[in-house]
Amino acid sequence: MKVRCDICERTFKNQEGLEQHISAKHAGPQKVEIPSRTFKKSWIIGGIVLILFVLGGYALFSSVPNCKTSPPSEIDIGSHQNLALHIHADLEILIDGQKQLIPANIGTGKDFMRPLHTHDASGQIHIEGACARGFRLTEFFEVWGETLTNQCIFDTCTDSGILEMRVNGQPEQIDSYVMRDHDSIMITYTSQA
Repeated sequence: MKVRCDICERTFKNQEGLEQHISAKHAGPQKVEIPSRTFKKSWIIGGIVLILFVLGGYALFSSVPNCKTSPPSEIDIGSHQNLALHIHADLEILIDGQKQLIPANIGTGKDFMRPLHTHDASGQIHIEGACARGFRLTEFFEVWGETLTNQCIFDTCTDSGILEMRVNGQPEQIDSYVMRDHDSIMITYTSQA
């Protein structure tokens, strides 16, 4: 039966030859163990698995929308838990004196909830998020899938009427207005005769 020196990997006919070799070439009968190839392969495979895990985690979290910079239509807050922001504003829209319906469940679905959403048709906008940030009223309209600019609401534009917005009774610019807690928002459009 052939044996091998674990230090220099030379092969010998028997154990006695190996012991003589170790004594003469490696300063004594101590045996130094070198990790086996299987052990080395385990470390390599483990390292590869770890690298793939880290890269997978990075890919997963780098694709998650950033709550401070992403559009609200791309953010899913999941539920009403672990919120850094939870405020409400009330919205009323009058077109030629007719109150417009603000539907229930804007920004919500079976598997998602946007940071700007409604639960009922009362006009109350829920403004919620994992981080504190300002949300514009125009962003709520984007989540809703409707148009709101300084010139238009829905499909009605200022080329044939007057569009105004008041917040807590004071005039505001539509495009730049950031909603605050307990704001009362009134948008009116009046056709020109």
